[in-house]
Amino acid sequence: MRTKRGVMKVHRLVLTGQPDDGVRLDESCGRLAGRDFGAGTRLRALAVDLARQEELAVSAVAYEDESLELEVMLAGDPFREPVTIDRDGTGRGCQMSWQRWADIEDDAAMEKATQMIASVVVSCAASR
Repeated sequence: MRTKRGVMKVHRLVLTGQPDDGVRLDESCGRLAGRDFGAGTRLRALAVDLARQEELAVSAVAYEDESLELEVMLAGDPFREPVTIDRDGTGRGCQMSWQRWADIEDDAAMEKATQMIASVVVSCAASR
């Protein structure tokens, strides 16, 4: 990953949904500072839970600046555009962000984009 100061090292761990995912993830995140490791406990547990879902592909991404985020994709998605999950400073909340480009070049494509956007918004509202 490139930053304004050069290249940042990134460590990516692909979770497999196996019972040892939690241990592998804890070991991989062992390079994080103590407070960041502790605050990331719930995020790591979320990663393990998500990886158990067969339809999802989950990676934990640890950055050189000691931050951790998750990338979650629908396993069969031809675009492989991830939902990125990051935690707040306390480790008790997480933010999900998603970047997906949708075709809007004609009326049929516009209708599909409208349905997709509405579905995402409704799903997010239903989860609160």
